[in-house]
Parts: sequence; C-alpha cells; structure tokens
Amino acid sequence: MMTHDRTELAELGMDLLAHAFELCQESHAKGYGDGLALSVVQLIFRDLPAACSVEGDTVAAGSIKRAQILIGSYIRQPAQDICHSLSTAVSAEFSLPHGKVNAIILPAMLNHLVKTCGAANHMDASHVACVQCYAQLARAIGLPVTDDEDAIAKLVLAVRKLRAQIGLPRSISEFLIDESAYRQAVPAIAKQAWLDISVQTGRPRLSGRDIEQVLSDAF
Repeated sequence: MMTHDRTELAELGMDLLAHAFELCQESHAKGYGDGLALSVVQLIFRDLPAACSVEGDTVAAGSIKRAQILIGSYIRQPAQDICHSLSTAVSAEFSLPHGKVNAIILPAMLNHLVKTCGAANHMDASHVACVQCYAQLARAIGLPVTDDEDAIAKLVLAVRKLRAQIGLPRSISEFLIDESAYRQAVPAIAKQAWLDISVQTGRPRLSGRDIEQVLSDAF
C-alpha cells in the first residue's frame, strides 16, 4: 500500500468509499453487505487523511488496504450504481482519473438526494430506502444528526471535508475542462450513465434530467 503515492492513495480511498455507499444499498446483501459497508466507511473517514499525509502514516495506509480487501471480498459483478456510472462516463469522455472524479460526483449525488428529500413527490420507496441507508452511514461515522434528512446533508459536508483533507479537486472545472464543451457533452454522458446504472430492487433510478443536474452541479 505504501508504494502508492499520496494522490493515488487518496483516489483509491474515494473509490472504495463510493463502492461502500453502493454496497449499503445492495438488497441482495442485506446484513452482510450493510456491515461491510459500515466498516469500510468508518475506516476511510478515520484513516484516509493520515494515510495521505506528508508523513505517510503506515498504520493508516494498512487500514485502507483492509478496506480494499473488505470491498473486494464482496464485489463480484460489473453492475454499477449512480456514482460509479457517472464517474466512469465522465472519466471516459474527458480522460480524467476515475478516483478524482468519484470524489467530485459522490457529494454532488448526495446533495441531489438532499434536494429530493425536500420534494415529497419525488420520494418513492427506493429513495426512502436509500436515504435511510446513507443516514445509517452518517451515524456510523459519528455525525450528530437530528433525522435522516439532516444526516444526508451532514454526510455531504463530511465527504467534502474528507476530499479537502486528502487534496483532491472539488469540481470538474479544476481540471481546466472547457465549460461549454462540458455542458454540450452532459446530455450524452447522462444517457450513457443512465444505461449503465444497475437496475436492482431497493436502488433509486434517477431520471435523465436528474443525472444531468448532478453532472451540472459537479462542474
């Protein structure tokens, strides 16, 4: 693990975090999957900043390795959820590092979910289950929350804080991508991502318009 440079380790950590968020929603792995997701999320938030520090904490880096092994023990199929589908499509379109794009898309996706919480007509059973799942993750890392909606809002801030601590970009614009080129590509990227998103019970499936909004927010 210490053969990775700090940026590679940061990208790996955010990729693992996105996988853990997806695993939490996996209806076919309830119980086992939930526990695995909670463990990985706790490890990432606790140890990734130290692992990516100038000093390069070897104990913390070993903890990230354990998180990688835990996630790897579950992942056995190429099915993707919202964050990975979007980051894969954006990375391919603009030749950007997958881990860095994950770090940008994840809080943008969560922030969209916060907005959805405020619109009752958008909340079907899969969205409610998703909110409850992410709220559980927020509580697992010790965030002081009042209810599930507050938990998601604070989780957005926690992911952004983690991203800043490990030195990853906050937006697609930081890659010096031309804004007009990005905006023009958004509809095609959204369509590809929508096709790639795994359709599984318990996972919300965003509309094309919702995906475009997440992509817009990420810029």
